[in-house]
Amino acid sequence: MSCKALHKQLEKYFEDPLEDLILEPNETDGLKVHFTLVGPNSTPWSGVIMNGLVKIPQDYPYSPPSIVFDQNVFHPNIYTDGKVCLSILLNKSDETGYFQESELWKPTLDLKIVFLCIINLFIEPNLESPANLDACVMYRNDKRELAKLIRSNLNP
Repeated sequence: MSCKALHKQLEKYFEDPLEDLILEPNETDGLKVHFTLVGPNSTPWSGVIMNGLVKIPQDYPYSPPSIVFDQNVFHPNIYTDGKVCLSILLNKSDETGYFQESELWKPTLDLKIVFLCIINLFIEPNLESPANLDACVMYRNDKRELAKLIRSNLNP
């Protein structure tokens, strides 16, 4: 089911793509999709080009994809290993019970919705549940300095 569901979602996406997101299926692995995302305007990540990989589980769409950035993206909701911390990428509540059931993955969600949520994290990070505490503190205290750090790390 996973390859078929993914193929349908990608066909639908290519008919109406997001402006700053390129999705490119992996030619050798039907359960992986490469992505390029341009940081949204009016954010510390504005214009920054970020690449990554979507990994689709065997039981997709019943389990969520995994979204991982290739490079270190200094962001409150992205772990230092590049993995995105987003409630809809969980199919069960974590042990802390922080996320509500309504915020978790549902098979009716698709990659476009996932990436709209990720783009929204760049516009308005979730500072209540940071994956990167240092990025969270810097975002709260000094967005200008954060923007300089991001550019020095991603676009040398």
